[in-house]
Amino acid sequence: MASKLLQKAAAAASPAGAGKAGLTKAADRADPADTPTGLVPLPRAAREGTAAERLAVLEEIIGKAQDNAELTVRQARERFNREAGPALALIHDDELWSPTYKNFVDYVERRWGYSSTHGYLLVATAKVQTALPEGANANTGHVQVLAPVLRHNGLGAVTEAWTKSEKKNGQPTAATLKTAVETLGYGKSKKAIQGEVLSRTDQPPTTPSSLGQLENAVALAKRHVTRNLVKKALEENAEEARRVAQDFASWAALVTQAAMK
Repeated sequence: MASKLLQKAAAAASPAGAGKAGLTKAADRADPADTPTGLVPLPRAAREGTAAERLAVLEEIIGKAQDNAELTVRQARERFNREAGPALALIHDDELWSPTYKNFVDYVERRWGYSSTHGYLLVATAKVQTALPEGANANTGHVQVLAPVLRHNGLGAVTEAWTKSEKKNGQPTAATLKTAVETLGYGKSKKAIQGEVLSRTDQPPTTPSSLGQLENAVALAKRHVTRNLVKKALEENAEEARRVAQDFASWAALVTQAAMK
């Protein structure tokens, strides 16, 4: 390949202009066929101009390549979720992990190396997907919005929220989907977070399962017990703030101990 480029350089350069300049111009005119197989040829601007101009061109190329790589990885991950999710959901629903594993979380952690959060996300993705119109695909952001709707209000509510949401390029964003969920009355209100889940705004509240109540309690704690709040409390009264923090830590340890039994 190098010899081909040199031959082109020699042919293109006049006797008076032969040398480094002629070789550079010939290299700039090199055909894409002279580029190693599978590589994308660099534009002429990558070789011309000042060092700063060339650096800007090359860094733009690298940036676009990174964006494309991240998009490809994300698409592959979402495809995996859609393919593995239904199988994992059936294992979860029919408790096929028993008796080899203690529970579903133990199964996904030991058998597949997934965290409990990822395992449940796969299950939720599969279940949410069944409620969507043909051709629609839920990504992780969609599932995070719709999973609570499915849990507390059923498949019909998921379908309705998806249909009513504002679309961008044929798909809702997580933000527009969340707006539709709240407009339809399927979102978690302050009342719901404290222990009641409203199926619709015009229907009486229903009591969530024990798991739902636990999720609501944790969500409430996360919402109110923030790092900023602790910092301000320490500034007001460091000794009392540390005492309260220790009480909170003791409570969390008791909950964790109960979950490990």
